[in-house]
Amino acid sequence: MIRFLSIQHLAVIDGLELELEPGLNILTGETGAGKSIVIEAIGLLVGDRASPDLVRTGETRAVIQASIETPEGREILMRREISAQGRSRAFIDGELVTSNALKELGSRLVDLHGQHEHQALLDPRSHVDVLDEHAGLSAERAAVAVAFDGWRSVRIELERVRASEREQA
Repeated sequence: MIRFLSIQHLAVIDGLELELEPGLNILTGETGAGKSIVIEAIGLLVGDRASPDLVRTGETRAVIQASIETPEGREILMRREISAQGRSRAFIDGELVTSNALKELGSRLVDLHGQHEHQALLDPRSHVDVLDEHAGLSAERAAVAVAFDGWRSVRIELERVRASEREQA
């Protein structure tokens, strides 16, 4: 759960600090007030692709920071810096990390939903994933994937041996 969020020089936001409470937190406001930028900032914090266009005009960099409480009650500090030249740096607990590390940790700690995300349910390619998850079949699905990969490897090796035998004949 995000407990504290700080945004500096991101798009229309010069500076913003939010303290969030446990439970449901709702952002409301007029069109153009910056609600979507706050959501985009959280996305950047959890590893979304950064663009130098997001840095506020006249500033050299944008900084997004958050204090996130893990389910175990531990506090983790995440920070993302985006320069106006297009470089991006990510930090976890003050240590420089790759954006993939930020994305991996962020995916476990932050569940971010956009207003049109429900439309993913209309994509038939996602149906099996949703059904398997709902049925609690993640472990079985992983086991089938491992077995299938093994079968595929054996099939490829068999084809290689057959081709070798044909060449020798």
